[in-house]
Amino acid sequence: MTAVSKSITAAATVLVCAICLAVPAAAQSIVISLEAWTDEVGADPHAFGVHEDALPAADVFDLPEPPNPPSDYLSLAFVIPGYGGPLANRWREEYKPTLSMEDEFEDWILHVETDRVDATATLRFEPVVGADLPLGVVVTPASGRPRRGSLPVQIDISLDAPHTEYVVTLLWDDPTPSERSAWGEVKRLYDR
Repeated sequence: MTAVSKSITAAATVLVCAICLAVPAAAQSIVISLEAWTDEVGADPHAFGVHEDALPAADVFDLPEPPNPPSDYLSLAFVIPGYGGPLANRWREEYKPTLSMEDEFEDWILHVETDRVDATATLRFEPVVGADLPLGVVVTPASGRPRRGSLPVQIDISLDAPHTEYVVTLLWDDPTPSERSAWGEVKRLYDR
């Protein structure tokens, strides 16, 4: 290898490293698995997150949820606001564009359906892709107090009705809050 080719290789390596440092953590895909169960029944595994090629509406990354069985069920389904497609607005997997996490959080609507009213269900959130990122989740019922945890986390919910809607918020769980100074902007860009 000549001195010129070594110099070009070194410059290319520095450029690649600089580009890697310049891309914020939000540019990564994030996949969170969601499992749910009670003492008697369990739901099939679900997933949600962000992907750089996903659309804000239904797309090829979103997987439909089948109908509920006639009895003995706990069912989860993500809902896409404004969906008007040919399938029911019930999704087993729902992904949003990576850019949606630029605000440091993103919301999903989760419907929980069961024939086991007055039970307690456990929701388990676990990062599958992006496990090295500082992520948290907030589960907010239509009425009641939000429950928050750092991933991975288990959150108990009360099944008070056959059909309950929750807002699931995925957020950056960095213990150092972003500031709005010049240094804060640097931290915001790198999500640190």
